[in-house]
Order: sequence, then C-alpha cells, then structure tokens
Amino acid sequence: MFILLPELFWLPVLTVISFFSGWVVAAWGYYAKYLFQGFDKVRLFSDILIYSNIFLVVAGMLARNVSAFAGMTFILMGLLVCFTFARWLVDKPSDSPETISLTINRFGLPFLLLCMFVFVITINSGIMYQVVYPAYVGFDLLISFYQVIPYIVAIWLLRLHATKIRQFHILYIGLALLGLAYAFFILLDRSLGSFLVVDTLMLAACGVNDLFWWGILGAMLNYASNPAQILGIGLSMNVLGVWCGGLLGTHIMATQKGHLVAAGIALVIIFIAMFIIPVLNKKLLHLLKEHVFLMRLAVMIEGEQDMMFDNLKIDKRLTDREMEIIQLLLKGYTYKVMAKQLFISENTLKTHIKNIYVKLEIHSRMELIQILEGELPKAEVGATRERPSL
Repeated sequence: MFILLPELFWLPVLTVISFFSGWVVAAWGYYAKYLFQGFDKVRLFSDILIYSNIFLVVAGMLARNVSAFAGMTFILMGLLVCFTFARWLVDKPSDSPETISLTINRFGLPFLLLCMFVFVITINSGIMYQVVYPAYVGFDLLISFYQVIPYIVAIWLLRLHATKIRQFHILYIGLALLGLAYAFFILLDRSLGSFLVVDTLMLAACGVNDLFWWGILGAMLNYASNPAQILGIGLSMNVLGVWCGGLLGTHIMATQKGHLVAAGIALVIIFIAMFIIPVLNKKLLHLLKEHVFLMRLAVMIEGEQDMMFDNLKIDKRLTDREMEIIQLLLKGYTYKVMAKQLFISENTLKTHIKNIYVKLEIHSRMELIQILEGELPKAEVGATRERPSL
C-alpha cells in the first residue's frame, strides 16, 4: 500500500490492518494452549521473542541500509511463511483432552493486576523510543542492529535456566537494571560508550520484564476457556503502555530539561511497579493453585467426592446448608449468584459463610481449598499432579 496508495490513505488503511492483525496475533493463544500443552510455556514464548526480534532487526537493517523495497520484500516473504504455518496449525488435529477452564471473570483481580503491571512497565518502553534513542544522535547504524542484542541475550539466558529461576525473583533484577539505565542516562554524556551502557542495561531489563509477563500469560492460557481473549488483552496492555509512554515522552521533550523529567518519571514508574509485584505474586499463585485443585477435584469419581465432603461435614459439624455453600464457594460463584441459587438474601449468605469459616478456623476461600487439598491425594484417580510455580 505504501507503493500503490497516495499518502492520504496510509493512516486509515494502517488502522484497519492493525485492528485485524491484533485479532490474528491474539488468536494464536488458542493454538498455544491446545497444540503446545506439553511445552514449557516460558521456553515457548522465549523462542517466540528471540526469533521474532531477529526477524525484526533484519527487516529494519534492510529497510535502512539497503532500500525500503528490500525491507518490504523480506517482510512479505516472512508473511508467506506465516501463512503456510497458519494453514498447518488450522489443519493439525488436537488430541489434547479438554480440561476445566476459567473464564475471564474468574481470573478476576490477579489478571487485572497483571494487566496493570504490563501497562505500567511498558510505559518505559515508549519513553525509551521517544526520549532515550533520539538523545544519541549519529548512532543510527549501531542502533539499527544493536538495539535487540541485549534483549535477545537476556531472554536466551533466562531460557537456559527457566526451570531453576522463580520469575518474580528475577523480575526485581529486571527493574533494577531498568533503574540503573535511566540513572546512567541522567549522569553520563551522549558518547558512544554511554549509549552502549544505557542501551545494554535498558534492553536487558526489557527482555527480563517481557519474558516475565509473557510467561505468566502462557501459564494462564493453560487454564483459560478463551485463551485468545487472555492473550489479546495482555498484548493490548503492552501496546497501550508503549503508546502512552511515547505520547508522554513526546510531550516531555517539548519542555525544558525534558531528558531529566523523562528519566525521573521512568524511575517513579519503576518504583510503582515494585509495589505491584508482591501483591501480583500472591494473587497469581492463589489463582493457579486454586485451578489445579479444581482440576483434580473434577476427575475424582462422584462417590469419592461425596465421601470427602461427608468426612468434612462430620469432622467439622457442618449443616447441610453449609455444605451446599461450600460446594458453591468452590465453583467460584459470586455472593449474588450464590444467594439467588439458594433462595436466600446476601446478608443471610454472608452469615452462613462466616459460621463456616469459624468452624473451619479459616478466613478465606483459599484456606478452604487448602483444607480440602489435603484430602485429595487419598481419593485421586488419574488426576494431574501439576503444580504452579512462579
């Protein structure tokens, strides 16, 4: 379209193409769940990030250093390969068994916190493109190929040790690298050596952060009833964060001491992200542990489920109504839905739940799951032994 259409039509056509491209990319979440169920999702997504960035840098170098036509030809060849691969995906049957899946509503607060984290941390990427790179004038050729090398190296190193590293621990290192990058951006000059220091730290941090949230999204895809929706929303938060960061960076650079202001804002964003991490870690662990429990509960024979609940009822002196409520709690229903199903008011329901928690000496639904989880292995038949690890 850049060759055949007048410039007037570029923006509307790009808007339409971007919209449907977003659908295409989000739809891949379905295949990531059903065709790659035996794969380590962190390694799978790390491969995607590495190879897509290699493709990106080659296309960029061709467009900048050879001709725009060469860059577009390379991209079109890549699209042809993607089309062939997409046909293979569509035709390939999936023999993976269906599992219990969570809807977007059941992901609730953990997914909302993840989206917030992705949005907040990727604002720094937008600032980087509009503030940091333009500050280093005369290094266009170096930027065209070096800008992804630290990013790829960081992801590759994490990929090698994916099973040994807890993602939330390494995430603090990523944020520290990002903070150092902006601190050096303020303190150092605009020489080649300074650029290499700042860019290396910044892109290594971006690699760590990106692989973190891609890996978490990958884990969520395993449990999502609509994996394309989960991947699509997560990616949209990434794009939104970069876009907002770009707008912010452009506005800041129009003011005096724009570089200092931009770096200061970036450091504040990092500070906010560090407060989100512990809460996000706790909520995601609870969510994934809960789903693993529900999967194991579902594959139990009905009589074994009844026996487990009967034992709980007798041991804790629970009433029939309280046992009904416990089973609804395990299904993740809201208080409003539970009250409607039981034909009681929400206040009455809350009183019953309070009494249940007192008898069981717990304070939350997650603690209820932990009590029942201790009974599962005794009656478990063919259930998965999967354990979430963040």
